[in-house]
Amino acid sequence: MGYATALGIADTELDLDTKLHWHFTSNCYPPVPLMMIAPAKAALALVESGESDEMVEMPSGAEHRKYGSQVPAWVMIQSLHLDAFVSNDAYTISDGE
Repeated sequence: MGYATALGIADTELDLDTKLHWHFTSNCYPPVPLMMIAPAKAALALVESGESDEMVEMPSGAEHRKYGSQVPAWVMIQSLHLDAFVSNDAYTISDGE
C-alpha cells in the first residue's frame, strides 16, 4: 500500500476508472467510496490543465471536512492520494492547506 503501489497502478494500460477503482479499494485505508471516482477524474483533469485551484463538486451526500461540497482540485488530489496519477510537471503541492 502507498505511493509505490499507486505508481504501479497508474502505470498500467487500464482505463482511468479501473485504475481509480483499484487505488480506492486496494491501496487506500480506509477504502475510498467508489462514488469519488467522478470527482477524482474531474480533479485530475483540472490539475493536468493547470487549473488546480478550480473547485470540484463532491457527490451528493459527501462533504470535505474543511471545504464542504466544493473542493479545490489540488485538495482533492492530496486528500485522495492521487499524486501518482498526475504527471510531475503538471502538479506541485500548494501551500494553501
